[in-house]
Amino acid sequence: MSKEREDGSHKVIVCPITHTPPEKGQSAVEIPYKVAQSLKLDHDQMWIKTHQVNTLEWEKDRLPYGISLTPRGEWEYGMLPYGLREKMYEQVEHNRAENQLGVVKRDENPESVKKK
Repeated sequence: MSKEREDGSHKVIVCPITHTPPEKGQSAVEIPYKVAQSLKLDHDQMWIKTHQVNTLEWEKDRLPYGISLTPRGEWEYGMLPYGLREKMYEQVEHNRAENQLGVVKRDENPESVKKK
């Protein structure tokens, strides 16, 4: 998700993808092998973390690797199948509503995790 600011920069919120299985109490969506192949990810098992999101600030005209502007003006990395994307969104929203969503501000201090 991305929103353009007055100066043309974007504050972007992304769910991290990891090879590490979720621990007890953490939510994640397993990425099926065929989806990983279509996204050109490696062959090892992966999960989309949904108990934590990363926030990034991208300067105006800075196009990060692997990110492209969609026709609606939203930023996406690859395309997740509808069902997988909806499951991810539902889990993130549930964690946010329960005040259990960790937020890592990657541009400030990558080691700090704050609850929203």
